[in-house]
Amino acid sequence: MSKSFQQAFSEHNVKNHEDNYEYDYILDRKDIETKNNNECKSVENQFSDEVDKTNLIYEEVKSIFEQKILPLKDKFKNYNFSITGAIGSGKSTILEILNKLFIRYGFIVNAVPEYLGIDKELGGLLLNRRIQNNISNTTFQNYIMDQYVERISSNGNHDYHICLFERLPDDSILCFSNISNYDEYDLTNFDLLVLDKRMKSIVERYNIPSYRDNNTKFKKFTSGDLKILTDVILNLIVEDVNNGVKNRIIGLDVAFELTKQRIIQRN
Repeated sequence: MSKSFQQAFSEHNVKNHEDNYEYDYILDRKDIETKNNNECKSVENQFSDEVDKTNLIYEEVKSIFEQKILPLKDKFKNYNFSITGAIGSGKSTILEILNKLFIRYGFIVNAVPEYLGIDKELGGLLLNRRIQNNISNTTFQNYIMDQYVERISSNGNHDYHICLFERLPDDSILCFSNISNYDEYDLTNFDLLVLDKRMKSIVERYNIPSYRDNNTKFKKFTSGDLKILTDVILNLIVEDVNNGVKNRIIGLDVAFELTKQRIIQRN
């Protein structure tokens, strides 16, 4: 970024730009019969509706949880754990298994699904409008960030054992707005900087794991057998808690053909 642009940007009042931003999607709530998706879900079905798959793996890893995680319960304090990755990588399934396990054994859990898990109807509508270029990427990414803020604020548990995140606010900038190719993602320089500023503010305010935070630990896995992967992740959580790590991000890689298959299945 050029020095001249930095100077030009500093002359804008970014705060006023944020305050005066008209979120187009608010008007879309009037176009659909809004249903509160959260009320339709049980506490244990926050991330995935694939009940049979999650229950099967849950039963298989339960003994590992009892042996390795449960004895460390007193050491868990505001531990933030996130999984990010492509469609079909197993994010939702693994997070749902972890959610069920921690709740089953009396841990205080804050669950933060991605935007489609929070409001599937409105989120799906906006996703389709974004794909068809009927709303801007700026509006869409602001909507996604709003969902994180609303869900974290509504959890109400400031002292928790573990907070589970599906994807992160960072992804809005570093993945879905592609900070190095912003012009291909319907963003101006100014749009990108305002989004980035807002994302950083949310991350700092709510202590959310971030790729750009030196205190956040990141590890990447290639998705495969989800039972084995869940075993590995449980052992990594044990290591984190014993070493005082507070923020962890898991990145799941997956073969393109599997991602393509999952996209088709989900229409």
